Amino acid sequence: RRPKYDIIHGHFGPSGLQVAQLKSLNVISGKLVVSLYGYDASRVVKEKGKHYYNDLWNRVDLVLPLSEYMKSVIGELGCPSQKSKVHHLGVDVSKIVPSVREEKPYLLRLLSISRLVEKKGLQYSIEAVSKLIQEDAFVKIRYQIVGDGPLRAQLQEQIRSSNLEDVVDFLGWKDKNEISQLLQESDILLAPSVTAVDGDQEGTPVALMEAMSAGLPVLSTFHSGIPEIVENGASGFLVDERNADLLKEKLKTLIADHNLRIEMGKCGRKKIRDDYNLEKLDSHLTLMYRQLISTYI
Repeated sequence: RRPKYDIIHGHFGPSGLQVAQLKSLNVISGKLVVSLYGYDASRVVKEKGKHYYNDLWNRVDLVLPLSEYMKSVIGELGCPSQKSKVHHLGVDVSKIVPSVREEKPYLLRLLSISRLVEKKGLQYSIEAVSKLIQEDAFVKIRYQIVGDGPLRAQLQEQIRSSNLEDVVDFLGWKDKNEISQLLQESDILLAPSVTAVDGDQEGTPVALMEAMSAGLPVLSTFHSGIPEIVENGASGFLVDERNADLLKEKLKTLIADHNLRIEMGKCGRKKIRDDYNLEKLDSHLTLMYRQLISTYI
């Protein structure tokens, strides 16, 4: 009794696979588009095997990985290149206005915004902060972490054992207005992402893009699609995964150089405005939909 659809868009690989199977049973009809975001191209494949999506590749009309890195990953899994087009996640740059960040000789604010799970790598940013303070007891920083998750107790114990209770704060979940205010007040965004033991990986973290749009320099890792967003040495610094010593060194560089932070912030905002602008991306998605519909016979 359901109508036929022009397009069915499945978000995340397993959902797309379900739709493909329903189409094969003639339960539902329409062009099939599937977006992949991160765990579905990493952890799911590790759990289910590299042939898990074979039926999807055969039946899908268009696959939208969110980075060139992910496109190469699904290509190795058998997704035909002619069916795959990179389509980024984006942010509404019109709603994120960078603040004027004056030089702060007294206190710099570091910020992370993430779920408290392994792939976010927060244990390494906390370790880097600890190493920095051990090296320079007079450095004045405050590290705020927005979010919650299963690793909170473990991370809090790390903070306690490192004597960082007066430096690192867990703020819990915050709404968009509160996060916007934190972005305005902060000086550096930390996003030390890693590949989790179960294979789970990031896609392209939206919080990272929002921070760049707000004019924040970014300290992150060579992980998944992040190097496609953050140009190492231009809009921020990237280091190897799970390397707290390198995180500490780059953090020292950013803390010591106000002008570098400002220039990196400007570069990052331009990158988001040009390539990860939600309005532009929505228009492009609409165009791809129309092109698919025009191929009906």
